[in-house]
Amino acid sequence: MTTPQPPYQPYDAPHGAGHPDVKPSKTLYGVAIGVFVLALVGAALVGANAVTGFPGPVAELTSGEQQQVTLDEEGLTIFVDRTPANGRCQATDDGGTPVELGPTKGTESVTASGTEWHVLLRSAEPVPPGTYTVTCVAEDTAGAARFGVGPHASVFGAVAMIFGAFGVALLGSLIAVIIGLVTFFRRRSALRKIQQQPLWGGYPPYPPQSFTG
Repeated sequence: MTTPQPPYQPYDAPHGAGHPDVKPSKTLYGVAIGVFVLALVGAALVGANAVTGFPGPVAELTSGEQQQVTLDEEGLTIFVDRTPANGRCQATDDGGTPVELGPTKGTESVTASGTEWHVLLRSAEPVPPGTYTVTCVAEDTAGAARFGVGPHASVFGAVAMIFGAFGVALLGSLIAVIIGLVTFFRRRSALRKIQQQPLWGGYPPYPPQSFTG
């Protein structure tokens, strides 16, 4: 009985067609692009919400006019349509309880329906949503000023959201760049290792001696 010789590749045969898959996969480039796009979209949404999130007046009144205003959000802000302007305003809730109003720190303004409104007074505490009776009297504009009433929102919160939008875009871009660079350098290192390996086999081992049983 003759034992067949084990198959082996000749010394000049390649180890296989092509190179093995290089790790990490190129798919990570797509992940980096996806992170970058999502960061831009998220930043755009946050920025748009910041621009439109600061509410303007929900009601307007002239100097000396008394008006009932219904607020769907907590707090109460008094606006005036010009600056500098001084005015005295009073507000009471639906039970007749006075709402404490005080000046704001710094200058805040918002544009609504083509009118630039400047924050004049704001409730000391964010009073609950409801119906309020508001009266304002201009002191130095001969009664020509218009007043507006809106919820207790601060323009500085909108500014913080805008900076937050920039932060989201910056963080997402940084993560995308890191993923892309790490993928690039690791793939290049893997390719170099593959290129340093011999593409052809060495001399085959001597085949075992056949014998007859």
